Amino acid sequence: TIERAVRSALAQKAEGLEVLVADNCSQDGTWEALQPFANQGVRLHRNAANIGLFGNFNRCLELSASPYLRLLAGDDALAPDCLRREIVLMERNVDLAMLSTRGRFVSPQGAAMGEFANDLSPGIFDGSDFPRTWFSYYARTRRNPLNYPSGVLFRRAAIGEQRFEEGWRTAGDIDFYFKALRRGNLGITRSLGCEVTRHAAQSHIAPNLDGTAMREQLQLLE
Repeated sequence: TIERAVRSALAQKAEGLEVLVADNCSQDGTWEALQPFANQGVRLHRNAANIGLFGNFNRCLELSASPYLRLLAGDDALAPDCLRREIVLMERNVDLAMLSTRGRFVSPQGAAMGEFANDLSPGIFDGSDFPRTWFSYYARTRRNPLNYPSGVLFRRAAIGEQRFEEGWRTAGDIDFYFKALRRGNLGITRSLGCEVTRHAAQSHIAPNLDGTAMREQLQLLE
């Protein structure tokens, strides 16, 4: 899936686009598959050791200084021309720290398997008050109303020196969202931002089955 992810990024029409791949010391041929993309302007970096999901997100933050950031997982793909449209919304609303889009689940073969992150009404939400909305929604549905990082655009100025807490197994992205929203508001759009591949090795599946996800959300609430 890594080639599909990188191609979806390279196809974006956003001005000043920079595509960076941080390979988390893969041992499955991913690094070798990435090499041809260097000739297309993709910056390739390989970690000396596996530093975990959220550690690798932090590595991406360290390596990039772009004014807007998207953290695309290697088994996901960006929707066509989504970044340009999202940046327009961010430019029009300078108080937004992040913008969450609609997502679509797909099979490893690319077949549509339903949409998500489309329950909340489109618009602008007060960043400091949004955690209350998030926990109310999660308590009723046990679902995250926002997209995965693959479908969220961040304003770099709202992140600053903030980093992902690497001790979380599954709540690291929500914790990061809440910290960003201390410095700006949340935008929600129904435009498709990404496709997320459903497969048995997804990092969030085991924590949802063994109770880890619920324990971490309670810890985050506390």
